[in-house]
Amino acid sequence: MTTETTPQLSPVKQIESLYARLEKARSIFAAGKVHRILGLDQHYVVESSKGDGFYQVNGVCTCMDAQHRTELHHGWCCHKLAVEIFKEQQAISESPKIAKAVTQT
Repeated sequence: MTTETTPQLSPVKQIESLYARLEKARSIFAAGKVHRILGLDQHYVVESSKGDGFYQVNGVCTCMDAQHRTELHHGWCCHKLAVEIFKEQQAISESPKIAKAVTQT
């Protein structure tokens, strides 16, 4: 019996990996590819960045990256990050106090 092990990445490489996902998430959000699922609180549909599919996000994502590489980035795929950006922007638009706090940081 063989066991597959994932190569250990340095903390810097892990951060770089997350940063790349964050940049991809920003472009997904900017393209308007994050959508709430009506009637299901905290459930979202995110179009893939390639435009070839959709992923359901409700705290976890259904994409392969989020499902199989959790040890590298703790489930933070670009789709889940795009949902977090979406939720943050929505909170800012709904509350002047949040908008003021964000612009002052």
